Amino acid sequence: GRVLSVETVPIPVECNNWSVDTEQSYWSDEHQKNNNMVFILRIYFEYGNTTREQLEIIDFIPRVQIWDAPLAVPIYESFSSLLKRSSDWLRDQAPGLRFLSCTTVDAPIDYAFNAESIKENLNSNQSSIDSRKMFYSKNNSTSATGATTGPSTPDKVNPLLTNEFSLKFLRLAVARPQEACPESHFPPNRDSVILNCKIFVPTKLANALNTNAPDYETVSTSKRKIEAWLMATGAKILSAETTVISIPFSSSSIATTVDSCLKSNSQVLGHYLTIYRIYLD
Repeated sequence: GRVLSVETVPIPVECNNWSVDTEQSYWSDEHQKNNNMVFILRIYFEYGNTTREQLEIIDFIPRVQIWDAPLAVPIYESFSSLLKRSSDWLRDQAPGLRFLSCTTVDAPIDYAFNAESIKENLNSNQSSIDSRKMFYSKNNSTSATGATTGPSTPDKVNPLLTNEFSLKFLRLAVARPQEACPESHFPPNRDSVILNCKIFVPTKLANALNTNAPDYETVSTSKRKIEAWLMATGAKILSAETTVISIPFSSSSIATTVDSCLKSNSQVLGHYLTIYRIYLD
């Protein structure tokens, strides 16, 4: 057969039960928040003649910018910068590479935000997350230095605990011809790719009820806008994804939130918004 696309799916698993049910399609909010998380890879393929190619997954992780404020959260590379790096990587590959999919993955940061851990991370030139890691424990009792302590009372909770932040990284899936495969036997759709991304954000509507909660256009309305844009531009679609972002009421710019790779997992007053990323050539 032939691989069509690859996606990474987070699945909550109970702390005392290591089994992963890939057929389960519903979780309660309580189950989602209070249990460990496992990432699985879901591969979509079609049956047919065997293709002589191997699947590769390449992750682009945001880099930490210059950080000189020990009490502040560090600044990470933006999504648009990540996209440019991934596009440059695709451009530099040898002929024959087949693009499969591009998706974003939110992974909990493994270390606490304090001066010592950030400095160590920067000096060692390591990434803030290990994108190869597939299991994340729900560690609600980890101190800022990484030592395990007993349950903390709410007034003693450090806001910079491990797992309090997640980092979004970009995952490319490609199919590369096997070394023994001659170029004349390459499957179709092997043209070089210049990766771009068009992000569609639902439009905020006037709130007729005058409540604090904002109202946004429906999925159907967003879908019609996306269709109209694609028809008008004739853009070539490579892959697409629907993601949900959290927007605190204190945020002054949705665009900044959409382009940010760092996300706080703390429960803050705000709302969630569905956005659509269309990856184009």
